[in-house]
Amino acid sequence: YGGPGGAGVLADRAGNDRYTADPKPETAGKGRADYHSDQKIVSSCAQGAGFGRRGDVNDGHAWAGGLGALLDVDGDDAYDAGNFSQGCGFWFGTGLLYDGGGNDAYRSVYFSHGSGAHFAVGAVVDEGGDDQHLLLDWANVGLGPKAGAGIGFGWDVVNAFVFDRAGNDRYEADLISLGPEPGLRLHVLPAADVVPPRPRRHRPLPAPVAGRWRPGPRRRRRRRQGVGQGRPAGPRRRPERGARPRRGARPPRLPRRVAPPRGARAMMPRATMHRGATRR
Repeated sequence: YGGPGGAGVLADRAGNDRYTADPKPETAGKGRADYHSDQKIVSSCAQGAGFGRRGDVNDGHAWAGGLGALLDVDGDDAYDAGNFSQGCGFWFGTGLLYDGGGNDAYRSVYFSHGSGAHFAVGAVVDEGGDDQHLLLDWANVGLGPKAGAGIGFGWDVVNAFVFDRAGNDRYEADLISLGPEPGLRLHVLPAADVVPPRPRRHRPLPAPVAGRWRPGPRRRRRRRQGVGQGRPAGPRRRPERGARPRRGARPPRLPRRVAPPRGARAMMPRATMHRGATRR
């Protein structure tokens, strides 16, 4: 579990392990009961969960979530948890659950198993084996068909992934799971139906003109103006009064010492008098 500004990692090299986060409010704490499951399942925040503090609905003080990761390299493992668990991110948090191989069983309820909400990242990666990815009321609390929002589910600007590279796997959920996002449908086409992209047509280059190369109009105009030639072409003329100054011309220089008016010399303090002026 990774809270605001924190990181929590659980790593296991080998063995047949069992990870359990109690989902019942009677034993895990009634203050953690989640309204998504009618207060019958708690928010476990375990097994690879990154959580932040959402402040827009409370006092306005929001803290970005951290990184929570569970890494299991090998073995036939079992993962049991409630809501918001198993590779879940919430409020700018990142949750990751990685299993290197083996016949594994994942059981959770809601907003879990490669899921997230509100600007977060949740991911589950399984390298191989005959696995079971189940979202159901495995604790038998009378929830009914309300388990879901997982196995690749993102809510409100979330990247949610479930990668299972090999094996004969089973996926089960009740609602809004298995890859959907509200307002977005993803269709995966077989390789035979994928149309190759059309070759890009480039505009042919113009044929070279026979004869001597001639500069373009812009270069010819710059030559007439003497730009980039070291010195301007022709004598430099002083612009007339009211004439528009030439582009690139230096502004007129002002005299460094400007004496104040005669009547204002006595009124000026000594610190603000111009250099060279004397008090009468």
